Amino acid sequence: MAKKSLAKRVRILKFQPDGHVVSTKLDGSSGSDKPKAKKIPAWAKPLEKQTRRHLRAMQAFADRALQLHEKSNRKKKNGWLMDQHDNFHRASITARKQLQTGSNSGGVPVVVRIGYNGL
Repeated sequence: MAKKSLAKRVRILKFQPDGHVVSTKLDGSSGSDKPKAKKIPAWAKPLEKQTRRHLRAMQAFADRALQLHEKSNRKKKNGWLMDQHDNFHRASITARKQLQTGSNSGGVPVVVRIGYNGL
């Protein structure tokens, strides 16, 4: 049977002559010094997952729209203005595909309308 320690962590503090304190871990401590991620309630997990998916889709939309904008701008002087509607449409298709990958969170139907309605 494994022996349980009374202390979870042990640190040795060394005071230096210039006033600084140096902290060192004693052997046997496990894990890192990073703080643990805060747990969220079970009811909020599907909402958080869906929010994360929507944010990824919005990011995909912005990345694709910028890529197409720069491509149109290289083609002609005001090419971005002429191709704006098509570029936004193509970017919205990319975002929709990004949303459709993976499973729905909790079987909730996802209705998304990402696009551009014109000027």
